[in-house]
Amino acid sequence: MASTSLNIQSLLEKLRSEFSDIVAFRIKRDGSYVELTGQQVVDRAEIIGAHLQSLGLETGDRVALLSENRPEWGVSYLAIVCHGFIAVPLDRLLKPLEIRNILEDSGSRAAVVSDDFLSDVEAIASELPGLTHVLQMDRLMAVEKTEASAGLSESQPDDLAALIYTSGTTGNPKGVMLSHRNIMSNVAACRNAISFSRGDNFLSVLPLHHTFECTAGFLAPLYGGASVTYVGSLKSRDIIDTMKETSATVMLGVPLLYEKMYAGIMRAVR
Repeated sequence: MASTSLNIQSLLEKLRSEFSDIVAFRIKRDGSYVELTGQQVVDRAEIIGAHLQSLGLETGDRVALLSENRPEWGVSYLAIVCHGFIAVPLDRLLKPLEIRNILEDSGSRAAVVSDDFLSDVEAIASELPGLTHVLQMDRLMAVEKTEASAGLSESQPDDLAALIYTSGTTGNPKGVMLSHRNIMSNVAACRNAISFSRGDNFLSVLPLHHTFECTAGFLAPLYGGASVTYVGSLKSRDIIDTMKETSATVMLGVPLLYEKMYAGIMRAVR
């Protein structure tokens, strides 16, 4: 991968120029699948990024991201990092005090949050004077385009893109600094390590705040023209049904996930 493409903005440009009509994200809601094309992802990310700029956020500001796995997570992530901000993905299983500690440690100025976590974060916000904006994810997705849109920023490869917090098994979680070069180099490596191409369909089940899923199960598929389908739960039946309904071709997992799937299959056999 050439050095000129070692920023995440290049992924949005690729979606725009090569994969605008390909389904980028898919999720089942109210019995039917909702889809976003590559062009729709680019358009929405640019509008959201411009809105964040209009709130007074500046290049290098940290923006936390807390949500279940869903297309809006990916769009919000791209909006944040492609407009010069730094994404701080949060584990949705964290307790409120743990969320507060990470928001404080990262110096997050804004947080993009889905409905399930909104009340917790709003309650925490009063204790964090640096956190000036708590943004409800669905409302953010509905923001309209303004004339003030500044477009994508042009990040340098070594600019910071994300702060990923460790599990904290030996102490308090620590923020791991990932640059655009770090992330896009891994995206390129994933393209070589995982056999997929334009038109493949990734089934996404692992938490998006994990670097593995974010890189290999979200950014890499988009960069290669594949789709990402989100599963409603980790139940074996939901995973299998979604596989069948969407003709999924790739699923990334960890041993525990496959153990649970195997156990579910064997229960059904018995």
